[in-house]
Amino acid sequence: PAQERELRDKYNELKTRFDARKHEADLLDRKINRRETLINSQSLMAGYIEAMNTWKADEQELNEKRQSLSIRLEQIQQQAVEDM
Repeated sequence: PAQERELRDKYNELKTRFDARKHEADLLDRKINRRETLINSQSLMAGYIEAMNTWKADEQELNEKRQSLSIRLEQIQQQAVEDM
């Protein structure tokens, strides 16, 4: 019984240390995951900003083409009226 008690105490002591270390490892794992998420979100945000800038440039280019086509259409319509 005394030896059994001693073994149980030793087991409990080791289990407590193990559980504490496991808890510390879980906390560190959470910190690592959070930091990785922050890093990824920064690179995602940079990608979104770049895409928005590209979209703005594309929009400007399309608006210029639209304006050019509108002017050309007006010229053609004017020419058609004059030719009548």
